[in-house]
Amino acid sequence: MHHSFNEGSGKVVLDRSGNGLHARRLGGTYVRSERGLALRLDGVDDQVAYPDFGLKGLPASFTLLVRLRVDPAAGEGTPRLVFGDIASQSVLRNFNLKLDRHDRIHAEWGNGESYVQVHAPAASLVGGWHTLAVISDPERGRAVLLVDAREVARAEATYGPRVGVAPARFRSGYWWPGNALRGELDDLKAYAGVLTPEEVRGMESKVTEADRAIDWQPETTSLPKAGKATPLDRSGLVAEYAFAEGAGTRLIDHSGRGNHGRIHGATWVAGPWGKALHFDGKDDYVDLGQPEDSWFDDGLTIEMWVKTVRPDPPRGTPC
Repeated sequence: MHHSFNEGSGKVVLDRSGNGLHARRLGGTYVRSERGLALRLDGVDDQVAYPDFGLKGLPASFTLLVRLRVDPAAGEGTPRLVFGDIASQSVLRNFNLKLDRHDRIHAEWGNGESYVQVHAPAASLVGGWHTLAVISDPERGRAVLLVDAREVARAEATYGPRVGVAPARFRSGYWWPGNALRGELDDLKAYAGVLTPEEVRGMESKVTEADRAIDWQPETTSLPKAGKATPLDRSGLVAEYAFAEGAGTRLIDHSGRGNHGRIHGATWVAGPWGKALHFDGKDDYVDLGQPEDSWFDDGLTIEMWVKTVRPDPPRGTPC
């Protein structure tokens, strides 16, 4: 499972692992983050529900990674759900990760008769973005909690989560009235199997195109500051490409219409306001799909910034 929270609109939170374990956003606001977008939860009733994942749950051996930004003092003294099963008893929960009433990072899972718990002071989450990692390793008899790939707690764990008994109700954010997480979620990944701290660190340092890909831009787009920039007139806008990705082969359409492009051959270079694409004049291009005639019903206006390498290309060269 992989949720990057980069949708920007709508109720569906896509599972980008390819396993189809999509989630549903029930409140929350999309905001910018260093990796694209994040989902801001208000600490009142905003939540994300994971019904498809709940049918499966976490396996006995797993690694969970959550990138988040929270103020541990917000809601202190109450349970604040980061991600997990909301069953009434710990022994019945497939998995649960929260900031608990004792102001600790607290992870737990049950087998129907008893439960494993591992916890560390929530103070390690003060200041900016952090990545929480929880590892269940029953083969070695341990549960491990890491913050930014650094081990902060360990507990004995001879078994993993209970699975296949009943559908688990997984959520992020709201648990019950007066007990909800206030903060931002930027990335959530679950792996079947045990990752080492070094592998967790590597996962965090290697941000993929899928991690950064934004499906829709929630804010009104303006040209970057350059002395002459004015807000864009978005009425009638059917496609908008800022060429701001700087890496990868996906070109994001910021109009909200989903007309994303795929880059073939062109390379990223410095532009007048950030990044730009360089075309070699041979076979580089961007594929914008086949929208038929749906883009333009009548007249059209295209505006772009272009820098040519040769001021006078040979006659017969397509433009």
